[in-house]
Parts: sequence; C-alpha cells; structure tokens
Amino acid sequence: MKKLIYSILILLLPLALLAQEGSLATTDPDKAFLKARDLAFDGSYEDSRTLLQAILVEYPQYSDVHNLLAKTYSWEGNYAQARTHFNQITDYDTTNLEVWVADINNELFSGQEIVAFSKVNTALEHLPGEEELIALRKKINTRLMKLSETSQESDIAKSSRETEKSDFQHALGLISGLDVFDQTFDPQYFVGAEYRYKLKFAQLIPRITYANRFSMSGLQFELDAYPKLSKTSYLYMNYGYSSATIFPNHRVG
Repeated sequence: MKKLIYSILILLLPLALLAQEGSLATTDPDKAFLKARDLAFDGSYEDSRTLLQAILVEYPQYSDVHNLLAKTYSWEGNYAQARTHFNQITDYDTTNLEVWVADINNELFSGQEIVAFSKVNTALEHLPGEEELIALRKKINTRLMKLSETSQESDIAKSSRETEKSDFQHALGLISGLDVFDQTFDPQYFVGAEYRYKLKFAQLIPRITYANRFSMSGLQFELDAYPKLSKTSYLYMNYGYSSATIFPNHRVG
C-alpha cells in the first residue's frame, strides 16, 4: 500500500510543480521571468519556455518574456520558430532595441542576409540614429557585398573558360539579372555592358554595371584581365570602383 502511495505522489509531483509555476506566473510575473531566464541560461530551454508561455497567457505583451522565448529557439538553431516570435513582438513593440538586435542576429545566424538587411532598415525607421543598428547594417552590407562578389567571380571565370575556346578578338556583351520576391521586398535588378578584347597573351574586359537594390541604385566600373601563363593555365586579375553604397568602393581580385 505504501509503495502505491509513493508511486502516486511521484506521478503527481510534476503536476504540483507545474501548478506552482503557473501560480507564480500569475501572481509575480517578474519573478517568474527571472526564474525562466536562469533556466534558459543553464540550457534548460524546454522548462524555460513552459514558464515563459505561462506568463504570456496572463501578460501577452510582456516584451521581455516574448523576447527570451524567441531567443531560446534561436539558441537551439530553430531560426524559423524564433522568427515567428520576433515578428509577433515587433508588430506591437516597434522601439525595443534589444528585440530588434536579437531579431536581426537571428536572421544572420540562419544565413538570411537580405532579410536581415530589410529588418535593420525597418528598425532604423523606428529608432533613427541608433548606433548599434547602424553598425549592424554596415556588417550586413559587407556580407552581402562579399556574397555578390563571390557569385560574380564564379560567373566571370566560367565565361572566360568558354570564350578562350573561340577565335574572336573583339566582342560586346550585355549582362542582366532580376530577383523577385513573393512578399516584403521590392524587385532587385542589375544590368551591365562589357567589351572583350583578346590579345595574344591576355584577354581584357572593361565592364560597367548598374544595380538597384533595397531602393538604392548605383554604378560600378571594373576591368578584368586574364593573362595566359601556358596553354592550360592563366591568371585572373580584377579591379573595380564605385562611389555607390550598394557596391564596395574598391574591389580587387
């Protein structure tokens, strides 16, 4: 009989603790939040979220609670779930710097640089001149430029391998691209023209590119050179300049 009683008590203990936490979330949400924060910092994300969600039942717009809940998902690598919660916060609390920074970093952790760039610009509309957001935008812009350059260099190398097989000496080429999003972002596009001149020991390609991204536009001027080392190898050399913010001022390859 005693064993049965002990077994029942053990089964009821989690329910009692849950009821206690629910009562704490109702009577003293700040104390409950501090307890949930300690749990999250110790890595007990599920226990922390249980308590945080209990607080939100009574206080659905408690931003610090909602922010910590979103962070626990981000820390676990569940970036999509974290994004859902961050978006809910920024719908009603548009001037909370801590939330915006956590939200933007969540997008960077997930490799969504374009989404992060859009969010940091939105955050600056609500918090103009905020230095932490300005620094974040600069960091994101640098990452976007590096991604763009890597993609462009790959396309150039492929084009060079193909054209080396032909016998042309002069050629004019046109380049263009368009990215269209189903929501949030305006279309992004670029157009350009390049002139290819094939010498005996090298190929020269001056290029001019116009781009429009994130409601900003600008020009970039470049010169590619492919001096031959042998029949099977060559060097790639590049220099580009732009005064526009959507391009790097100087790029060298």
